[in-house]
Amino acid sequence: MASSRNPKPSSYGQFFSARSWPHFRTGSFQAASWSLGALMQEHAPLLALCERIFETATLSPNERISLAITLQKVAPDVWDVQIDPAAGSARVNRRRR
Repeated sequence: MASSRNPKPSSYGQFFSARSWPHFRTGSFQAASWSLGALMQEHAPLLALCERIFETATLSPNERISLAITLQKVAPDVWDVQIDPAAGSARVNRRRR
């Protein structure tokens, strides 16, 4: 049985307030993006897989642009991402190798 000093968590809501949850999600996403980019730099097959996912998978707009930004950081000679905050749009160009 859990004591009051060390309660058994039933949900993440016990650990994060409504105000801190978005910061946790943002930090986690940034860490995951950095990690994926670092792994793509070390492993060419992973980079090729991520490029294929970008080209062929059904991704949400947020997933698609996030992957494109990570690809641009890893291979800026191949990927170009242009974001227009005023229009709320983004354009991704892939130059062939």
